Amino acid sequence: MILNKYRIRFEKSLIQRINAFLLDTLGLPFVFFNQSRPKEIKKILIIRKDEIGDIVLSIPIYEAIKTKYPGAEIVVLCSRLTSEILKNNPYVDRIIKIDDFLDNEKLNLYTLIKCIKKEEFDIGIDPKGSIVNILIMYFAGIKQRISYYNVSGGKFLLTDHVFYERQIHEIEANLELLKPIGINRKVFFPKIYLTNEEEKHVRGLVKKARLKKFVLVYSIPSKRCKEWSLANFNKLVKLFPKINFLFTGIEKDRTQIEKIIQENKNCASLYDYNLRKLSYLASLAEAIVAVDGGPMHLSWIANKKTISLFGQNDIELWRPLNKGRVISHLPESEQGLNRRKLYLNEENKYMNMINVEEVAKVLRGKLK
Repeated sequence: MILNKYRIRFEKSLIQRINAFLLDTLGLPFVFFNQSRPKEIKKILIIRKDEIGDIVLSIPIYEAIKTKYPGAEIVVLCSRLTSEILKNNPYVDRIIKIDDFLDNEKLNLYTLIKCIKKEEFDIGIDPKGSIVNILIMYFAGIKQRISYYNVSGGKFLLTDHVFYERQIHEIEANLELLKPIGINRKVFFPKIYLTNEEEKHVRGLVKKARLKKFVLVYSIPSKRCKEWSLANFNKLVKLFPKINFLFTGIEKDRTQIEKIIQENKNCASLYDYNLRKLSYLASLAEAIVAVDGGPMHLSWIANKKTISLFGQNDIELWRPLNKGRVISHLPESEQGLNRRKLYLNEENKYMNMINVEEVAKVLRGKLK
């Protein structure tokens, strides 16, 4: 059924799929007015105003574009937080921070569109497939607009619409968006570009804390459905009394994490650490244990000894591409099918199926 095309990425409800389908059907007459292409590619905008993991997995597209069009200016629209990940990236020329267009924590679309329109971008790329992002590109007058059409609709507003495939990794899916501008899919490995001073600062932090050998832990997820209980992490730590564990998180996680720190002498904590330095810190660890999320992606691109704990998320889409180990109990037959339900109900039954001993067994292997 044609409506099924509009459920691929986030397992939308029937009403949402119908709305997206109707939007594209009613907009068909506009398709004939959206066929213009830039004669020369001078400026390219990539809209990536979402979360840490999304930014990390989109890094390869900047390298791919710059390699093909070395003379083009590559501009990324993202948040102030995630912009740190792209700092010093040789394939990104400039960053526009979405935070500069917030009015009482709400996005001022009019001001943002006005700003982008002045830039006169030749190409706009939206790796999220968001109708909001597509509208931004359209009203900003970007000549060539590329995105997925089967996520939230907006096909008629695009000059080049791409079908989002669930069967391939998110990095590969992002690279699929580059085919309309003559770039065939080739997987570039994500990389954070740190300065010597930043690396020196991280090594100094580790030395000061006397962490000669340590396991880095990301225990607090962004959503409850990705949560592996702190009680489990506490049990895991107690199985390795001679190994140092460094727990990281944001300030609001402090109360939860400190309960483990106070109970175990081999544990330390770090809060609100710079995302770029966090990735380098991961490269210095003997191993990493991380719940599914942005910090996990920052880790596996720096250290192949990352143990990733997955709940309902599709492993094939979001798994580490190095030799890191994924632990999950989500049946293959259910991957992608229950994602919307699990997110709405914040259900984490698949994370609860992961037992401490199986994580400990994998960790022992990484520590050999």
